[in-house]
Amino acid sequence: MDENNIIEFDPAAMGGMEEEFDGIITMTGEDGEEVNFLFLDLVEYEGKEYAIMAQIVDGEPEQEAVILEVVPPTEEDGIESYEGVEDEEVLQAVFAVFQERSMQGWDFELTEEEIAQIDATFGEQE
Repeated sequence: MDENNIIEFDPAAMGGMEEEFDGIITMTGEDGEEVNFLFLDLVEYEGKEYAIMAQIVDGEPEQEAVILEVVPPTEEDGIESYEGVEDEEVLQAVFAVFQERSMQGWDFELTEEEIAQIDATFGEQE
C-alpha cells in the first residue's frame, strides 16, 4: 500500500472527545496537512473495519463518501491509522453495506446497476 494513502488519527489529541463527539474528525496526512472529515459510519466487512466519512470543505461535507480501512494501533505508537482502499470490489461491498444500513437517513441516487448489486448482496426487499 502506498504510504501516501495512510492517515493517522490520535484520539488523545481530541481532548474530551469521549464526552462530546460532534462527528467531526481532524486527521493529519503524511504531508502534515490537517483535513476535517464528518464521520458517517463504521462498517465491518470480511473481518476488517472501514470508516465511511465525508471530507469537509468550506464548512460543508462533500457529497462523495470516503472509505478508509481502519488500521489498529501498533504497540510502538498506540495510534490508530486509516488507509485508502484500492480494491474496487471491497469499496463497492462496503458502500453497499453503508447504503443498506442508511437508506432511511440518506437520499441516494442509485443507478439500475447499483440497485441490482444491492439486491444481489442483500436479497430483494419487499
